[in-house]
Amino acid sequence: HSESDVWIIGGSRLYDAMIPHVVEVHHTIVKDICTKYDTFIFNLTEKLENTFEVYDYIDTTDIDKITGKEMKIRFKSYKL
Repeated sequence: HSESDVWIIGGSRLYDAMIPHVVEVHHTIVKDICTKYDTFIFNLTEKLENTFEVYDYIDTTDIDKITGKEMKIRFKSYKL
């Protein structure tokens, strides 16, 4: 058995099933104006913060391509 990186990109059932099996999580949080999103997981941030420690985060902004309005984005990294 060898270790390797695996990226889990939704949906919510897959996230919930995999959280107990991971040692590191990179979570993207889009705040403010986001007219559409592909996956929303109720209480994901709370679940992550109860299980992992935050070791890094980056705040940035981007333009919503549908509305043309600025949205705030946080990239947050967690480890066991």
